[in-house]
Amino acid sequence: MLRLIGSLSFLWLLMAISTMAQSPPVLDAGGEPLRSGVEYLADPAVADVAGSLTLVARNGSCPFYVGQESARSGRPGIPVIFTPRNPQETIITESTEVTVTFSGVSTCVRNTAWTIGGEDPQTRRRFDCGRATCGTAGILIQNGTRFLVLDGPEFTFMFVRAS
Repeated sequence: MLRLIGSLSFLWLLMAISTMAQSPPVLDAGGEPLRSGVEYLADPAVADVAGSLTLVARNGSCPFYVGQESARSGRPGIPVIFTPRNPQETIITESTEVTVTFSGVSTCVRNTAWTIGGEDPQTRRRFDCGRATCGTAGILIQNGTRFLVLDGPEFTFMFVRAS
């Protein structure tokens, strides 16, 4: 009996260590973990600031950049899909390496996966956002267009499961 208790204690210890080592899941607006392959709208966490993330043109041409609908546009934005680098992962955690892709189609001959662009010499910020680098994501407004950029003031988003 003592051996069984010792074995169970060891098993519980291993489970506790395994649980502690896992990164917490990223939750959607409903409190559910984000899931691989599911469409989500990326909405601002503060109401009435602006709309969901979408594709926008910069300088009037391709390629498109990650941007944000204006609050007055009435458009819902384009859902995003998270695809973990490890295909075995189905829950997106804070440490999951992911590719973020818009589920819509672009008129540019380019896929809609998010990538990191070079630093803009005027703003000193990097346009678009992706999996290969870290930085604080925020919104930069240029000529009335809202762009998602890295290395600027933080802008908080929430993910809402698309219907």
